[in-house]
Amino acid sequence: MTLVGAGEEAISFDEYRAGQPFGQVTAIEDGELRLFESDAIVLHVVERRAALRPRDPAERACVVQWSFAALDTIEPPIQKLAAIDLFHVADQPALADYLQRCEARPAFRKALADRMASFVA
Repeated sequence: MTLVGAGEEAISFDEYRAGQPFGQVTAIEDGELRLFESDAIVLHVVERRAALRPRDPAERACVVQWSFAALDTIEPPIQKLAAIDLFHVADQPALADYLQRCEARPAFRKALADRMASFVA
């Protein structure tokens, strides 16, 4: 993972926009492949992970269903949080405190840990 903005190991916004022409948060590089659209990224990840693409057509349809649900229902509020984190926290101490409280919640930590575990399995 590469951070965008200021800081150690971060890339500049201009460099990021070379791979994400709309300047949005979501983009990925996988070897020579560069993707910038959330739907394309999710489908790419699904195709690369055997655990996410069952052979049974009904089970595979459920994976696709939940992939789109994640994009259409969960992604918009996550992007709002990312925008706060990337573009406003440094300027607004109250936002920094809010973000810290959100990320400190046990439910958030568990959900994040559970989600990340599926990528390393």
